[in-house]
Parts: sequence; structure tokens; C-alpha cells
Amino acid sequence: MVQLLFGMNFLFENPLSIVLGGIFFAVISLIGLLKTGVIRFLYLAIGIAVLTCLLVAVERRVVTPREEIAQTLQVIAADLESNNTQAILQHVSTTVPRLQKKAERALKPVEIHRVVVKNNLTVDFGSDPDGNRAKATFNAVIVGSEKSGTIRNQTVPMLFIVDFVKEGDAWRVVDYSRRSPTEGIKLPR
Repeated sequence: MVQLLFGMNFLFENPLSIVLGGIFFAVISLIGLLKTGVIRFLYLAIGIAVLTCLLVAVERRVVTPREEIAQTLQVIAADLESNNTQAILQHVSTTVPRLQKKAERALKPVEIHRVVVKNNLTVDFGSDPDGNRAKATFNAVIVGSEKSGTIRNQTVPMLFIVDFVKEGDAWRVVDYSRRSPTEGIKLPR
């Protein structure tokens, strides 16, 4: 069942495929009406339009695991901008206390002003049959300062790889790594 839902995520991630498919089949039906004059093609076009609207409504209500992770990342970004360490730690799994301590140490000397998660998010659910583990890869730009005042308003683009686990209804971080987004890219000479 889970694999079936993951296979259909392309329909629920973006309504564009539903709308384009609906328009295509409705136009084909209307062409059939114009070519043959058979009224059934009009009814078919109306039915396709209604079905397309229903599918778009369903798409809006269904939140896929990828969309849940994307929403979680946006909440983490907002919590980072608010400099609320306790709120940020709520996104870290309690099964990895070392990661919670690492996050506290990393956040203590800095003040985050802005976090922008870029639109290049990829989520890999690997071979987990239940879909309760995922690896998210994305770019983000962080603007921050050291609380000591040594560095002010530094802009840092990063590539993040974040491992998530589903705990109840929430996706929690169990590990992460970060690096320069250009690391490993060979530029032509």
C-alpha cells in the first residue's frame, strides 16, 4: 500500500499534471464533438472537467511525505530565524542526544537573521518499506552574526543533507551534514 502511494506522489505533489491531463482530454473530447456532432463528446468533456476539479481538490488535501518534510524544513528555518534553541531542538529526535548537544553548541555563539531554503529539495526514502526514514538534500542560505560581534551579517550558502525519521506525526532529524554547495564541482579552465 505504501509503495502504491509513493508511486502516485507525482499526482499529489503538483496539480499541474492533473490540470494538463484534464485540459488535454477535454480538448480531445471537444474536437470529437466538432468533428462528429455527437453530443456524447460534450458530456464527456464536462465529465472530464468535473473530474479534473475533483482531482485538484483531492491533491490540495493530500499531503505527501515529501511535502511534510518540506513543511518541516520551513518550520525549522523559521525557528532558526527566531533564535529559539528549544524550538529548534524539538525537531531533533530524542533518540540522538549527541545531535541535540551538537545543535545547542552550534547555535549558542550565533544569532541567525535569515534562513532561505532553496527550491531544489530532493527527498529519498531509500528502501524503507514503511516510508518512515528519509534523506533530504537541499541548498539553503543563512545570514547570521556571531554574538561576540566579531562577524556581522555573514551570508553563508550551504548544501545540507538531512536524515529524517518519522516519529508519530512528525518528521525528526536524526543526522545531518553540510558543506559548500560548490564542493566537488570541477569548473572548466
